[in-house]
Amino acid sequence: RTCLLSFLFCSFSEDLDGALFESALLLSLLVLPIAHISEQKELQIDESPNTGSRMINIQEIYRKLSENDESMTTLNLCCIRLGDDGAKKLGAILPMNNILKVMVLYGNSIGDDGITAIAKGLECNGSIETVFIYGNRMGDTGAKAIGRMLKVNKGIRSLNLTRDSMGENGKKAIVEGLKHNFHLEYCDIDPSLQNHTDFYSKLNRGGRRLLQDHRVSTSLWANVLGKNSHELDLLHYFVQAKPELFMR
Repeated sequence: RTCLLSFLFCSFSEDLDGALFESALLLSLLVLPIAHISEQKELQIDESPNTGSRMINIQEIYRKLSENDESMTTLNLCCIRLGDDGAKKLGAILPMNNILKVMVLYGNSIGDDGITAIAKGLECNGSIETVFIYGNRMGDTGAKAIGRMLKVNKGIRSLNLTRDSMGENGKKAIVEGLKHNFHLEYCDIDPSLQNHTDFYSKLNRGGRRLLQDHRVSTSLWANVLGKNSHELDLLHYFVQAKPELFMR
């Protein structure tokens, strides 16, 4: 419960669109079992206050993910002390999975090694759309791995990496990744990066990915520009990226 309350607090600390999106996700997670992990690395799932609980070995979760079990569309491993070792195992499975849509790993003491493994796994995963890895121990090395992942991943639409301890080099790597990512629409990483995350997220919601498709007709671009006519910074970006649209 503590984890989910923290999750709610973090969700509403974002801009309106992001808050609504993540709050909707929270409501969906609330109907899922709340996960805990014991010293024996068994996952205990509390089904209800009245019916008691059942035990599932964490290896069963890994097996279902690796076999693309259709029931595993949401992975909520919030505050279970997964650590670097667990994150490495999960990262190795992600390239094989094409079912998972939502991955929540809040508060798991995951350091740079684990974050790097998760990032490498996400480089080759196209199904996951929402990733919450905030409240861990990511430093510059992990942040650089996230930056590399952002340059190639085309599936993630919402990313939250707040409450970590990256330095300036890590932040620069993530901003560089955002410049090359045309698909991420909601992003919360660090308060000092808010201008960058807001700008590139807004660009992507405004249709920036169309810049990658040379088959897009001029008439479609007129619709895109009209949709963003009130956003002067977006119009300026599109003018610089595709000046031929304004030449007659």
